[in-house]
Amino acid sequence: MDKPEQTKKPMLSFDDQVKWLNDNAFRIDKNEENDVLLFLKRKNYFYKLQSYIDCFELQIKSFDMLVDISTIDMELRYVMLKLCLDIEHATKSYILRITTNDPKEDGYEIVKNVIETDDNPKKFKNDIFSNVTKFDTSDNKKHILEPYASHFDNPPIWIVLELSSFGKLRGFLKYLSTQRENNSDLQYLERSFKYINILRNNCAHNNPLINNDIFIDEKALPHYIVTTLGSDGIWSEIYKRPLLLNTALALKAHKKLCSDSSHQHRIEDLNQWLERANQKKHLYSDCEIKKMIELMKKIVDIYV
Repeated sequence: MDKPEQTKKPMLSFDDQVKWLNDNAFRIDKNEENDVLLFLKRKNYFYKLQSYIDCFELQIKSFDMLVDISTIDMELRYVMLKLCLDIEHATKSYILRITTNDPKEDGYEIVKNVIETDDNPKKFKNDIFSNVTKFDTSDNKKHILEPYASHFDNPPIWIVLELSSFGKLRGFLKYLSTQRENNSDLQYLERSFKYINILRNNCAHNNPLINNDIFIDEKALPHYIVTTLGSDGIWSEIYKRPLLLNTALALKAHKKLCSDSSHQHRIEDLNQWLERANQKKHLYSDCEIKKMIELMKKIVDIYV
């Protein structure tokens, strides 16, 4: 059976975008139309702004509010990305430190075990080396570049960690946590890593953070996550909101893994963001974003 032909939506001109906002979101006065046009042309694109409108519906009352949401969202992504990059570097150092301090480990066996226990070992290994491959037109194949090609058959941990993406680190944490069940830091990192990875990917891919993830999600969380955060003073109103859950878990991991000075830099970044987010707090008196900002402050204060 043939699939029905997809209906193409027309691409809106900038004038049409202003009209759409006026018809579907909020009233735009004639004297501010030029400012709105300039913003759409130079500073942000309509389809990302539309995602905020779809999410918050009638809570967005003006173009000034829409611009402010897009700005604080962008600035929050920048802050969170730095936090996640710190965690990535520190996690790699942590894994390597554990491996180096183990007299039974040669640096090769751990990689072999992690790859073999993955659901798709071949893909896992190929993904690790994917960033150091080059397509050769002479044989129409991808080849791994040197010096990495010589390590592909039996890669050591120090090469693999250099090449691994953030998400691939979870496989090593999972393996190490099963070998060291009494290591509370490893247990925490392994169980929280998927949430931190969601935060990292959203930041790295420039996806909005201020979206449906700031609303309460009643989906059940693992008991370990609930009790761990609860012992820190994080209550359900916070951890049931996905963005705040991921932020709390990331800040806790950062405090465990990174130096005190590094952690204080990120706390300062977040406090500066909170200060910026509150500059126009009058805009959010009837918006869920106000509650998100208040709860974000609680998280920062807990993990200072």
